[in-house]
Amino acid sequence: MEDSKKILLVPYYWPPSGGAGVQRWLKLSHYLAEQGVEVHVLTVDPAYASYMQIDQSLLQDVHPKVVVHQTKSFEPINYYARLVGKSKVPTGGFSNVDSSWKQKLVVTLRSHLFIPDPRKGWKPYAIKAAKQIIRTHGIDTVITTSTPQSVHLIGLALQRSMGVRWIADFRDPWTDIYFYNLLRHSRLSAALDKRLELKVLRGANRLITVSEGVKKQLMNHVPERNPDDMVVIPNGYDARDFANPIGIPPFTTFTIAYTGTMSDQYQPEPFLRALAKAIDQRKETKVQLLLVGQMSAGIRATIAEKGIALEDIGPVPHSAVNDYQRRADVLFLAAPPVKGGEGILTGKLFEYLAARRPIVSLGLPEADVRQILERTGSGHHFHVGEEQQMTDYLIQLIDGNHRCSFNESEITTFSRQRQAEQVMELL
Repeated sequence: MEDSKKILLVPYYWPPSGGAGVQRWLKLSHYLAEQGVEVHVLTVDPAYASYMQIDQSLLQDVHPKVVVHQTKSFEPINYYARLVGKSKVPTGGFSNVDSSWKQKLVVTLRSHLFIPDPRKGWKPYAIKAAKQIIRTHGIDTVITTSTPQSVHLIGLALQRSMGVRWIADFRDPWTDIYFYNLLRHSRLSAALDKRLELKVLRGANRLITVSEGVKKQLMNHVPERNPDDMVVIPNGYDARDFANPIGIPPFTTFTIAYTGTMSDQYQPEPFLRALAKAIDQRKETKVQLLLVGQMSAGIRATIAEKGIALEDIGPVPHSAVNDYQRRADVLFLAAPPVKGGEGILTGKLFEYLAARRPIVSLGLPEADVRQILERTGSGHHFHVGEEQQMTDYLIQLIDGNHRCSFNESEITTFSRQRQAEQVMELL
């Protein structure tokens, strides 16, 4: 490159934070650095952060040429966690939120005192540090990546005060997120939240998001913007994560795995009913459901009620997640069947593709995931009304009568290396 391109990437979640949200720019920054981009990352000092989970192993994935800057933050949610215990703090997708008055009160306070989110206390620290980094290193492009959505307010402030080019990356929708109704906003707090969303969508020089469905949702709020201003760069997989030998022994039972978080909003009951029927019709084969992550108490109760054997591994380091994905016989994928949720493409989908195991997906009829599974030959997508078809497909898989014809060239389009090339075009 003539002059090395310099960017300041602003993610809240960065190693040692764990979870799917960390993967996107941790991996993209690696390949950008390999292509000669000078990448500076501004994030929260772990001592002040309120992470939902920790994964120290991800620190090894930070490219040696990526320069990481950390700042303090003020986060009242940490004090709340000390008072009531970390397990009571709402996790991603609100999978652990119950209907008790205490939880409702906490969520209501969160949505009225911390707009757009409880991590907004990082903003003044981040802006001060970012200005210094931009001046010292001559950076002209800032990329903010949400969630939390408050990181985009940092980009907006830097653009206005320093004239930098600002790219806002939305890993998830903002006010259209599937659990938004659980946040218990009043008309006033919802209006304030919407106002901030519009400022970001109108103000960023360019926008990135993860699917055509989410792009449509976001662009509906700013119909005056040129649709070409928003680029779709889906989540993906890093081939390096799937190159090593599998670090866990084979299962002795036919195993259907789900990795990640699942809240009640996912409504997996049609799949669980189909699985229970398939198990009942194939009593001679032992079948288990494997959970690697977190699941709501309500869904666990349904699994038990159906008599489905559940092996609960819980959260594990990311490298181990990929091992479980590769070792499973079948991978289960679900997305909340909410209005406008066709564009939900979870990060695990692309790791499932890389694992080359048959995928059984449940969601809305016209979900974007359907096309991806068809293009890649990686499995089948079903909707609520296709319970019997799902049962038949599961029986075929249990019997070994179905083999996926994986389309390798289509699968590799979702590699992080390819996606880094798309980011390069934006830069």
